[in-house]
Amino acid sequence: MSRVRVNNFPDLKKDLADGGVVNSNIDSFQYYKERRAKALKEITEKDAMKEEINNMRSEISDIKTMLKLLLDKQ
Repeated sequence: MSRVRVNNFPDLKKDLADGGVVNSNIDSFQYYKERRAKALKEITEKDAMKEEINNMRSEISDIKTMLKLLLDKQ
C-alpha cells in the first residue's frame, strides 16, 4: 500500500491503490471523535428536553380541562 502526501495538507496521504485520502494525524482524529461525541450528546439532550416540554404541555392541557370541568359544575 503506497501513499503520497496531498499538496498543502501535510497530515493527509493519498492511497495510490484505491485513491482514498487518509488523515495521518492521530491527534486531530481524536479531537474530531471528541467533538462528534459532544455534538451527539447535545442532540440527545435537546431531544430529551423537547420531549419533556411536550409532556408538560400535555399535562397542563389536562389540568386546564379538569379545572374547566370543576368550574362548570359550580
